[in-house]
Amino acid sequence: GETLKQCTVLKDGLGREGERAGLSRLQIRGDSVWSAPGARGGRGGTGTADVGAELRSGPAGLRVRASVGAGLGGGRQTKMEYEWKPDEQGLQQILQLLKESQSPDTTIQRTVQQKLEQLNQYPDFNNYLIFVLTKLKSEDEPTRSLSGLILKNNVKAHFQNFPNGVTDFIKSECLNNIGDSSPLIRATVGILITTIASKGELQNWPDLLPKLCSLLDSEDYNTCEGAFGALQKICEDSAEILDSDVLDRPLNIMIPKFLQFFKHSSPKIRCVYGIINGIS
Repeated sequence: GETLKQCTVLKDGLGREGERAGLSRLQIRGDSVWSAPGARGGRGGTGTADVGAELRSGPAGLRVRASVGAGLGGGRQTKMEYEWKPDEQGLQQILQLLKESQSPDTTIQRTVQQKLEQLNQYPDFNNYLIFVLTKLKSEDEPTRSLSGLILKNNVKAHFQNFPNGVTDFIKSECLNNIGDSSPLIRATVGILITTIASKGELQNWPDLLPKLCSLLDSEDYNTCEGAFGALQKICEDSAEILDSDVLDRPLNIMIPKFLQFFKHSSPKIRCVYGIINGIS
């Protein structure tokens, strides 16, 4: 299909950028997605009849590594890292679906939507979506971010049914890619992290807040900005539990950390006052 030259922009706080760029709005599962005018999907035919079979037959591919890191309060904790590799044919078919879903033709969009819904019965499907978002850096940004948007919606609707290995792989990939060089992909990863956290996962993701806080000290701007954006969204959505004994009141550590950024060179990061004001 024709490569999109404009960034896809999600509704979550990024819609005005799409309007300024003169992009046209598409509707994907209730969320606004922006696409360059005249963009087309993949080459002729859907080629998706066997996607489910490819996901079933693809390698499980999950390998586990254990590492030890510091907790938010200085304690040490074990972290499990998951690796996964897709079946190449299944991956290409899902990529074609993602490209077709960016078509302005509503009939094509509905057909693709039905096929995406059918794929949710396969446990590996969400691994493919996070793989496209975080690993396929040579793929165009609209396709990568759309993959993350679909995964976000799957988290909202089906997270309780995700196998543990899939959940852990998604979490690991999110934290490893919060500093992606693309502002759009960083924002998409941050939204995905926040969505997972909002499903009650702050209690079940003990390394999330310590990791994001440690990334604030990174000398790489993309990493610092990505971590800050994710923390900002988490504070907005989960302020009550952050100030509760359920998580040992992490705000007592996070707020002093935020105060260090009042004079940061980036206006995005200097807006830390708004976060503190919003959760106080």
